[in-house]
Amino acid sequence: MLMSPLDGVDLPLDYPELAGRRVLVTGVTGSGGLGVEIVRLLAEQRACIIIGALEPSPEVQALAEIVAPLAPELHLITGPFTCHDDILRFARTAMQASGGVDAVINVAEVGEPPARATDADVERMVTDILSMPCLVTKVAANRMRTTLSEGTIVNVVVCHPKASAQARIVARIARTAIAAFTRSQARQLAADGIQINAIAPADADRGASCITGNPDIVSLALHLASGRGSNLSGLMFEAVGG
Repeated sequence: MLMSPLDGVDLPLDYPELAGRRVLVTGVTGSGGLGVEIVRLLAEQRACIIIGALEPSPEVQALAEIVAPLAPELHLITGPFTCHDDILRFARTAMQASGGVDAVINVAEVGEPPARATDADVERMVTDILSMPCLVTKVAANRMRTTLSEGTIVNVVVCHPKASAQARIVARIARTAIAAFTRSQARQLAADGIQINAIAPADADRGASCITGNPDIVSLALHLASGRGSNLSGLMFEAVGG
């Protein structure tokens, strides 16, 4: 697995290839952050967007209303997604909304663990963080495969710049898990022309901080989703900085 550091990357934010491309963005929250920025920029590129919001809120509704005039097609699907069946139901609904998808950008945010979290608490938290991106990836890839459509999937893990040491540990475990998942899926999907990559915080032990809403991450996510990175698959990009 290639761990490629994302540090001071200068990628453009103009991707005409995204125009008309059906892109599903999950993990969008009313509190803003990476998902909101990705949706806004996709709309500016005239992409057809399916928004998977973690919960209904006035902020999410306002986002949909703001980007709707720009996006040729917009669908808003809200949670909460509290269990495996909820996520699968959401993923299938999202696939049907636009007759399929060309790209998926899953955003998974690492929150703060409970005080005095046990190993079991951390394991459960990592499972909860990655359930949406992993399940959506599998449903989307299966849809692409059965319709003989090439596509791209990007899974992004982020956490707050001022996250506690314990949250950073959770982020590290989540990063390792999503890296292994990405490598495994890339091998399985290579013959079908489906690319899958991941972006996650670099190890804090290397002097990096967790990040959220970093423009470089948004740029890279759009670069991969646009299809320009069609020769990239199975890669884990480490986000450095904050």
